[in-house]
Amino acid sequence: MSLIKKEFDKKLMLGMYIYKSIVICCIVSSIICFSSCGKDRVKAGSPEEVLIFLKDRSRSEAIFDLYTTETISLANEYKKITGMKDESLVDSLSLIPKESEYDIAEKKSEGNRCLIKFVFTKHPSENGQAQTVELIMINDGKNWKIDKRDDYIRLIDSYKKRDADKYLKNIK
Repeated sequence: MSLIKKEFDKKLMLGMYIYKSIVICCIVSSIICFSSCGKDRVKAGSPEEVLIFLKDRSRSEAIFDLYTTETISLANEYKKITGMKDESLVDSLSLIPKESEYDIAEKKSEGNRCLIKFVFTKHPSENGQAQTVELIMINDGKNWKIDKRDDYIRLIDSYKKRDADKYLKNIK
């Protein structure tokens, strides 16, 4: 009888071990799954990394993650008033084509702001070759993001002024 009891206890212990292992595997899998949610968001820890992501995410909506909230808001406002298509907005924000190469010419950081200039050494467009691009970036505490707020404010103001000029010409 004690031999049967020992065998039963061994099987019970083995069953409990398997049960605990399955529970632990499920918990670990859940943690990994939930921690990887949202990984599609691009997070840049340095201004140079922003440029790398800008090139890698070129012509995809993931490019929006590389810009400040204000920039995206103003870009959407400009898109709305001009009738621009979504694809055109993505293209206009995709400053570095995938087929291009560049060298960083200058970088000035002060606090949470950075000015970075890069020069295209290779570009799919002949006009882009040797072009210098200047970007202002802001660190929001976690990530560096491109700030083109001033550019979009000027674009919107210019568009509205031009629209008003057209209106005034039409009523003369």
